[in-house]
Amino acid sequence: MKTKRLALIFFILAANLAFGTTNVSNTLVLVGIAPEFLNISIPSSQISIETDLSSENPFNAWNIVVSSSTSWSIIIESKNSGFLVNCYNPEEKILYEFALGSLSKNFETLQDIWISNAQSPTPKSGLELPLIIILRSKDPNLTQGVYSDLLTICINQF
Repeated sequence: MKTKRLALIFFILAANLAFGTTNVSNTLVLVGIAPEFLNISIPSSQISIETDLSSENPFNAWNIVVSSSTSWSIIIESKNSGFLVNCYNPEEKILYEFALGSLSKNFETLQDIWISNAQSPTPKSGLELPLIIILRSKDPNLTQGVYSDLLTICINQF
């Protein structure tokens, strides 16, 4: 009887091993990375404004195109604190202000670093922002010459 029970248990175990189902599972993790994109496009590195200072008309300097996959802001800094400075006589200056597309509601000065409000991601094709300059100095004693400033335009992504 014991041998019959052992034989039966052995048979059941052997049948389970031979015909039984075993569960084997593996896990596959798929990871895709979508890289962030960030681009600022300025059509040229220099603009020229020819004026006699009597005009109050704004001047469309450039169209800046920003492309960003995350939130961003623009930072603009003027080397001469928002003045065009005479290259031969640095005491002679022309105050100017700017507007940057939908980021500025009014003309802004550059006496300090200007930082836009945080903006939402742009379409991949970019967001076009016209940079408008207006001259504010009306000093009739300014001498003829070349007046310049250097703007540093950065995009901050966060």
